[in-house]
Amino acid sequence: MSARTDDTVVDCLRRTAERSPENGVTVYDARVDKATATYPELLRRAQRFALGLRERGLAPGQRVGLYLPSSIEFFVAYFGALMARLVPVSLPVPAFGRGLNGREAQRLAAIAEDARLGCLIDGAGLDAEGVVPEAQPRSTFAAVAELGEGAGGELPRERLDDPALIQYTSGSISSPRGVVLSEQNISVNVQLIAHLVGMNPRDTIDLWIPLFHDMGLMGSLTTIASGANLRICSPSVFLMDPLGWLLRFAARGGTINPSPNFFYRTLVDEYDAERARDLDLSRWRVAFNGAEMVRPADVERFQQVYGRHGFPATTMFPVYGLAEATLALAFPPLGTSRVIKGAEVFGPGCAPHFRQRTFMSVGVPLPGHEITLRRPPEAEQGGELPPQVGEILAKGPCIMQGYTAPSGSGPSQPFVDGWLRTRDLGFVHDGHLYICGRMDEVIIVRGANYFPEDIEALVEPSGLLDGAEITAKAAFRLDGISPDGVGLAIEVKRAPDGLEERVRRLEGELSRELGFRVRVIVLGQRAIPRTTSGKLKRLALAAMLARGELSAKIVAAAGAVELPGSAAG
Repeated sequence: MSARTDDTVVDCLRRTAERSPENGVTVYDARVDKATATYPELLRRAQRFALGLRERGLAPGQRVGLYLPSSIEFFVAYFGALMARLVPVSLPVPAFGRGLNGREAQRLAAIAEDARLGCLIDGAGLDAEGVVPEAQPRSTFAAVAELGEGAGGELPRERLDDPALIQYTSGSISSPRGVVLSEQNISVNVQLIAHLVGMNPRDTIDLWIPLFHDMGLMGSLTTIASGANLRICSPSVFLMDPLGWLLRFAARGGTINPSPNFFYRTLVDEYDAERARDLDLSRWRVAFNGAEMVRPADVERFQQVYGRHGFPATTMFPVYGLAEATLALAFPPLGTSRVIKGAEVFGPGCAPHFRQRTFMSVGVPLPGHEITLRRPPEAEQGGELPPQVGEILAKGPCIMQGYTAPSGSGPSQPFVDGWLRTRDLGFVHDGHLYICGRMDEVIIVRGANYFPEDIEALVEPSGLLDGAEITAKAAFRLDGISPDGVGLAIEVKRAPDGLEERVRRLEGELSRELGFRVRVIVLGQRAIPRTTSGKLKRLALAAMLARGELSAKIVAAAGAVELPGSAAG
């Protein structure tokens, strides 16, 4: 295994500060670079901040909430907490520099209560007052930093089994849960990632994903461990102008970017040949594609559109991981790509939608890790799955210590016989792992299993919504939505003429193709709930529809949408 297993997370920063003293972290917005800190400077500031935390009266093992934006201050506070042997808890912050809406505020308050914080650090333009419980001890970043300026003394040495982060899951399936990761979990994972893609001090990694998301924070820590230059911005910089973000990425010499699949789909949708006429992506050497289902059709479209701007065909890098495995769990060999049809794997007796679907490999387990498949218990499996498909279980040095609170027994139990239950379904073919979908999102109709992606993939080929500019699709199970309890929400930018009739015809085509009724509902932009990384929250969507919370956002449907007495299922 190509990782120093006796290193702590701070050791990675210490080594980088010594070996790559000219490199560091740059924070930018839509117009200019706002702040820069070299790695030696970041190390010095973190040491002073650690002393400030100690002066604040915090004892080793206490938890410190970081309510900070993507900023130099976040890294100073994070590494400072580790140096003081405190446990950092990354807290969600609003993406657009506004106040939290009601749902966001409720989530933050619930996380703060679950984490049992010894102190919450806010600042750098964010204020948690009125959001977290009044009894919650708070300090501003500036106040702690000032305490550390005049403080002296020795700091305790970090230990490999110390908790080094509580990372809250995105909540795409259930309520967010605190994933407890040790110094060794994180240190090994980021070193393995850097090694497997050859990340080095000559690279520039550009990140727009928030630092309270596992891909954002671990992507940043991987960059720091490798000695490469790190550029970060608020998610709003990308979301407000996706193509503008890509133009700046290329102009600043970006070589690596980790993003979810929707990032690549969005860049295709937002492509403008005139704006992109001078775009040169030839230096982009690793395009991580993870955090949600990798869709081969989206990858192909991205490569077709941006290949004409120098995007190398070998750059796309579909991967698999989850917060409970720190971040990364499976990678393909660098520069390779495997796409297969279900018919190559599943026998002729398998349901047609499994055989017709296309799958993209996410590679093999990281060194030192193991993956196995387990047939879900019949009570959880629902309908019939192909015999090759099972729940993905994992073991290895990067698997979490556990959740902040016991998760109980049954389907939510995270471990079985020492293996982590991912609740993702997949199969292995020629040694490579392929992902089918989430167990919790499987739609069961008349005893047969359908993944949401199987239904969603049928929309564009029909051509019936051409001109609507589809931004998202989400199939879901909801009793009462249709005779078979299956719905399909389609998010659009525009409502072309005759949209209601088009929806009616689309429902007919889907019914003929699938053999059951699907109720199609067209929604306005950003109506489908998402996680912080853009992952669709299909179960939350069904619940919101059942409660009537999206009635005002329905753009078109074939008849009135009425769900009397229904509940999400």
